[in-house]
Amino acid sequence: MASVGFSVDLAKSLTEEAKKRWGKLGYGIVAARLVVNSRLFTATLEHDGEIEELRTLQVAVGNGRFYGGGMTVHADATATDGMLDFYSLEVDHWWRLLRLLPSLRKGTQGEWKDVRAFSTKGLKLRTSKPHAVNLDGEIKTMTPVEFRIREKAISVFVP
Repeated sequence: MASVGFSVDLAKSLTEEAKKRWGKLGYGIVAARLVVNSRLFTATLEHDGEIEELRTLQVAVGNGRFYGGGMTVHADATATDGMLDFYSLEVDHWWRLLRLLPSLRKGTQGEWKDVRAFSTKGLKLRTSKPHAVNLDGEIKTMTPVEFRIREKAISVFVP
């Protein structure tokens, strides 16, 4: 899972001590404090021959179903379906994000009018100024970033 925006602030704010002490509840406590002060940012998204401008609180892309303490990228996503699942939270008020929380847990956020969601084989994300990118809970790089599926790139042996 990779994300830009709100989740980066959350990853920066959630200390190892808080994770150990509070577990999944720690995400909620820190997120509640951060969400009120969150701001939208502008990004350019290129995918499937299209270029789109976004005003978003967070974008996320994943190859699999779950992330971040039980959140769901997309209800039908799997790590083996050959697709990246993307969503952008284009909410303009923090209280609207609170209404979205149950859908973010179930992976049905794409049904909301202020959430852009789709599946793709690859995408590029650019921002006017560099934004940090959260990769599985760790801040590892900055925008611009490119994601793509490399099908059958590794072999996995299981009993």
